Amino acid sequence: MKSSENSVCEKYARAFLAAGGNFAQRKAEIESAARSLSDYLKVLSHPCLSPDIKFEILNKINQSKKHDKYLDNFLRLLILNKRISLLPKIAQTAAEIADEAEGFKRADAESRFDLSEEDIKTLKEALSSAFGKKIRLTVSKKEDLIGGLRIKAGDILIDGSVKGRLEALKKKTLT
Repeated sequence: MKSSENSVCEKYARAFLAAGGNFAQRKAEIESAARSLSDYLKVLSHPCLSPDIKFEILNKINQSKKHDKYLDNFLRLLILNKRISLLPKIAQTAAEIADEAEGFKRADAESRFDLSEEDIKTLKEALSSAFGKKIRLTVSKKEDLIGGLRIKAGDILIDGSVKGRLEALKKKTLT
């Protein structure tokens, strides 16, 4: 994502979190909205539809969800400002800001194979030591990896995968 979009997402995320309630509650609300609206973002951001039609669609979607009034107004604001397509990134940014305020760092680990609970605990401890914060770790299985781990924490990428090492070796030998 472009730097300017990151800046916009951060401003919206901070504004949403500052609205009141605790950060954990606001974070959960916006993450839930991003998940529930993910299938509708193309329609809600379509330039040929008027905001009124988009609001009607949003109302129909929200009938079963019952978002609080502030979240509903926030989603309407995103539609009016033609930023609703940024909702997933805004939610991710809000989660990172809330985690940071609570003393956590988010990290994503990818592995070819499932990691044991002990491996996950060891990895969290190592990352916590490296970053000096408690870690919220998301572990996923990636079939395209040959082996090893690829870890992303904020802007930092630690590529300890076999695929990454082979690519680095290839790059090193060709230069």
